[in-house]
Amino acid sequence: MRYQGLPVDTAAESRVQPSAAARAIGARPVWLGLVNDADATEDIARWVRAGGLGVAPCPDILGLYVFTPPRRARRDG
Repeated sequence: MRYQGLPVDTAAESRVQPSAAARAIGARPVWLGLVNDADATEDIARWVRAGGLGVAPCPDILGLYVFTPPRRARRDG
């Protein structure tokens, strides 16, 4: 599991990327936007510590922050 972007509590957008093993079973990066809340930051950290994408379910509350990035960002990322 890899987190890319600015520190989550100041990020305009962030990406959580699955491990190679999770990606092999179909997990794909999740993009989060406008995560400027300490509780949301802790939810992301807890999710990543639990294994993140493909291992642990994404907390429902984080669905509020999920967005689809522009095609170029997906291709470059």
